Amino acid sequence: MKAARLSRARASQAVAFALLWVAAAIVIAPVFGILCVMILKGARGLTWGLLGPGPESLLPAVVGTLYLVGLTAAIAAPVGVAAAVYLSEYARAGPLVRAIRLAIVTWRVCPRWCTGSSGWRCS
Repeated sequence: MKAARLSRARASQAVAFALLWVAAAIVIAPVFGILCVMILKGARGLTWGLLGPGPESLLPAVVGTLYLVGLTAAIAAPVGVAAAVYLSEYARAGPLVRAIRLAIVTWRVCPRWCTGSSGWRCS
């Protein structure tokens, strides 16, 4: 009886894995196709002039992005560490602390691309 149940479980697991691989292929194939088209059609437009000085340069945008990311990390990292230390060491259990911890768990399970691409809504 146990052997039959184990065999049936392994068979259903194999079917589930096969379906997951098919679903992954269905998702990855169009993304790979779009990426190939972008590379093939866009490679002609890539020149060294895009990164050097000039009217069509992307260098100011890249430098501005790096400054913004660095400043954001410099501000957010100490605040995040201080909040984590406070919540784990000093905060008393209460409704506010429970709500904050629920928000932390929710953000932990929500993919970052979902929050960034949908304007901070993960639905």
